[in-house]
Amino acid sequence: MFFFINKKSILQLVILVALLVWSVFTILTQMTLCPMDGQTVLCQSFFTFLAAHKFFTKAISILLLLLEILFVQRYFDVNKFADNQTYMPMVFFLLFTNLGRFWKTFSPVNLTLFIFVLLLLFFVKDDNDRGSRNYNRVFSAGILVGLATLLDPSAIWLLLFMIMVLLANQFSKFKELLILLIGFANVVIYLFAIGYLTDTLPVIGHSIKYLNTFTMLKNIKLLSITNWGFVGFLLLFVIYTAFTDKMFYDNKLVILRKRFTNTHFMMFVLLIMVVFSGLHYPTSLLYLSIPICLYLSVLCLNKKRKIFHDLLIIAFFVLLCL
Repeated sequence: MFFFINKKSILQLVILVALLVWSVFTILTQMTLCPMDGQTVLCQSFFTFLAAHKFFTKAISILLLLLEILFVQRYFDVNKFADNQTYMPMVFFLLFTNLGRFWKTFSPVNLTLFIFVLLLLFFVKDDNDRGSRNYNRVFSAGILVGLATLLDPSAIWLLLFMIMVLLANQFSKFKELLILLIGFANVVIYLFAIGYLTDTLPVIGHSIKYLNTFTMLKNIKLLSITNWGFVGFLLLFVIYTAFTDKMFYDNKLVILRKRFTNTHFMMFVLLIMVVFSGLHYPTSLLYLSIPICLYLSVLCLNKKRKIFHDLLIIAFFVLLCL
């Protein structure tokens, strides 16, 4: 079924529009803000503003939604993961977020995902490009990770993702790693400088001291049997799709295998973020939306075991709904 849909661009666009309408309707009628306790000072201030201006919350959410699906699709297309045009990355992204009911809550994850897809687009072209242009991208990536961390502490793990990407590609590794860390450090320095000048360092320190972390592990006893079943299935599903997708690209160009390796790095780091996050289950699962949609989009390209893959994908989304 999904292999067939992958061949029909018009059908994909029809499904895409339907899912997009569903997402926007959910945002406009049901979206609320996640609890602000245990979040960073900047996040609390931003969410206080959003709580007083609900229109901005919905407008920002819809804008982020549109940009995220477009950027994910752009990342998939520019990397040429598929030989022919397909819109399945956007379809699976919206299917995952709608069935998981993630648009009912606006959380720091929404902002982190937007920063993350921007980071992905920084490195989809000119992978071997050296010089000031590449250094500028790396420096900007460090700043973006720093800004994301001010709103969502779990975003600091994106530094690990960036380091893995830099080491896996042919960059002047030490110099670019240093530039990446300098970009991140600039944000930290400015934060404490502003805190010092405005005499708000105690507030920043208090916020850091009482940040929520490892919320999923702390509340692990509260997970139902259904939740445990989905988490177990999710881990097996990720392992299987990662291995199957890798095998699919083993006969492809080396550059494609190299590019898709970044998706494995992505999934590894984002799984860490789910565990580290100060957000409750299942809200924290939204971190996985991007690698999940990429894995499933590639799985639909595979002619082998089509029926089994259909059943696997259907089972995944059914369990996600429960």
